[in-house]
Amino acid sequence: MKGMVEVSIITPLFNKEQYVGETIKCTLDQTLSAIEMIIIDNGSTDGSMAKARQFHDARIQLFELPRRGPGAARNLGIEQSSGRWLLFLDADDLIEPNYLANRLATATSNPSAAVVAGPWEEFDGSDLSHRTLRYPAGWREPRSKLDAAAFAFAPWALHAAIVRRDHVFPSRMWNEALDTLPSEDCAFWFPVLHDTCVAWSESGGALYRKNMQDSRDRAVKSGSIGFNACLSAIDSNVHSLSRLGLKPSSAQAATVVRVLSAMLERTAKSEKELTAQIQHQIHAWLRETAYTDPRMFFRRMVFREWRAPTRYHALAGNAPTLL
Repeated sequence: MKGMVEVSIITPLFNKEQYVGETIKCTLDQTLSAIEMIIIDNGSTDGSMAKARQFHDARIQLFELPRRGPGAARNLGIEQSSGRWLLFLDADDLIEPNYLANRLATATSNPSAAVVAGPWEEFDGSDLSHRTLRYPAGWREPRSKLDAAAFAFAPWALHAAIVRRDHVFPSRMWNEALDTLPSEDCAFWFPVLHDTCVAWSESGGALYRKNMQDSRDRAVKSGSIGFNACLSAIDSNVHSLSRLGLKPSSAQAATVVRVLSAMLERTAKSEKELTAQIQHQIHAWLRETAYTDPRMFFRRMVFREWRAPTRYHALAGNAPTLL
């Protein structure tokens, strides 16, 4: 079977007993049969692995890791995979039966593409009857829009894209240093997308479960956790560019400003220290935007009184502070 695998589905698993069975079933129900599913348990303390072991299918591989993080689990999955393409599917998300066949058809029609991405639908909890259709950043726009957006946030739901394995392994693996933060996908997709051909798929079929109590998408929007996660991912992307002898573009800096400005609006007035830190970063990144960008003009006026001593703040510790 190894030589026949078209897509490897990589699923980190941590305490998702309630959902993982449904995730496995939707994978095995794919109309594309040349698949394998690699599930890596990350130290679950519930019955997640017992649930996974109930499925007896040669296409499923199970691995166990001590409690680490999703990046470490995905990297193990990549190393163990044999498919030409990879799909990163979290243990509480779903894909419809034709999803992989449709993404692969787009890949076949675009042989130079290393990434195939498209729309997805979001739903709350277990209510699949109410879905919200979403489209990737830069959808049907010049490639520069995607390059700018991906610098500061993940351009799509994680499983809304497939990526060629030989494009990821071994040089574009997940940054395990970010495993404690809920923004590791931003730091994964940016180097993957750099100078890469992306093909758009018109079909949907990726279903993203949101707003659960322990959801990482909730954590990324909350207070200092979200702020630290955002800056750490951006610092990782600055580091990726610096290894290529590059610096963030004006458009990428403008994306950071917009992301941080939205975060500032969500921050409670009582969180004065956090507010000051966000404002400091907005000012620092405003200095990197083009003065001809009218969208940044008002923000410069608002933050003109701030004086940032550095151009970038290397919060993550793995990216250099550029003076």
